[in-house]
Amino acid sequence: MRTLNDTLVGKLKEGKVVRGRKLRIDTTVVESDIHHPTDTGLLNDGIRVITRVGSKLKKAVPGIGSRFVKHTRKAKKVYLGLMKVMKGRTGNDDTTLKKARDKLVKITGEVIADGRAVQAELGLLKDKPPLAKTKKLSQQLGEWIEVAEKVVWQTKEVMAGNLHLPRRIVSLFDVDARPIKRSKARTDTEFGRKVLLGETDHGIITTHQVLQDNPSDTALLKSVIKGHKHLFRKRLKAVAGDRGFYSQANEDWLKDSGVKQVSIPKRGKINGERRAYQKRSWFKRLQRFRAGIEARISLLKRKFGLKRSLMRGSPGVNIWVGQGIFAHNLWQAARIA
Repeated sequence: MRTLNDTLVGKLKEGKVVRGRKLRIDTTVVESDIHHPTDTGLLNDGIRVITRVGSKLKKAVPGIGSRFVKHTRKAKKVYLGLMKVMKGRTGNDDTTLKKARDKLVKITGEVIADGRAVQAELGLLKDKPPLAKTKKLSQQLGEWIEVAEKVVWQTKEVMAGNLHLPRRIVSLFDVDARPIKRSKARTDTEFGRKVLLGETDHGIITTHQVLQDNPSDTALLKSVIKGHKHLFRKRLKAVAGDRGFYSQANEDWLKDSGVKQVSIPKRGKINGERRAYQKRSWFKRLQRFRAGIEARISLLKRKFGLKRSLMRGSPGVNIWVGQGIFAHNLWQAARIA
């Protein structure tokens, strides 16, 4: 998808439809196709998927999993009871909540142990090589068990009072999805991936990048500029961004790279010299140009699928975002060409 988009932008450049002299940059979040994460919900998901795969393996390979017990009904009963307590919570139900969580942790541990036992029994069948379907199920079982063990660990840590966990899992089905708090008022935490966008004149997105974790915008400026220059070489003359991309090192680097006009407001209090610099007509004109990328992001989310990725995992999200941006650029090229 990246190659297709680069080819399209290259054709527009050859036809002198876009010149690539101005670039505006911003970041957004593409949500993953997951439900709102809670530790108890993740535990219930783990019980469900391990039981499902374990039951399929029992049917596919007769003689294994004789001790594998389905705990899904029991877990569902505990989970729904917990949800009722949460909805009517008055502040005096901490003991009830703790007991319900302990039960779910215990049930999950039993299901994981049963899954490990099935894996061990499969390992003893070396003389009878399993079918391709069985190998796939065995691999899935191992992956679910590994993720469920991490969920059990993080749930115990939270119950012990440790709320600052690095790489906390928010979904069994998309383990790389991250909780990202946007720095805008009245905006909830979004669960997905941060996406970096660079847009040139006539609304063509020249470069994009699906990011891991939630890096600071300051650290992203160089990569988006290099991605744009890969297509347009030395034509870039002006760059506009919000104050999140500002650092003195970034501004100096842009000027040393041949960018004549850098319109990125400085963070915090500014002195008189800086205030006069930011009041220059070209600086304010580029800031008005920068504001247009907010509308572009809104369009991408509403019309081109970047609000929520229906493909899971980092490779899937990269494909989904690439398809959305390529479709947008085709649509925009048809309008301006």
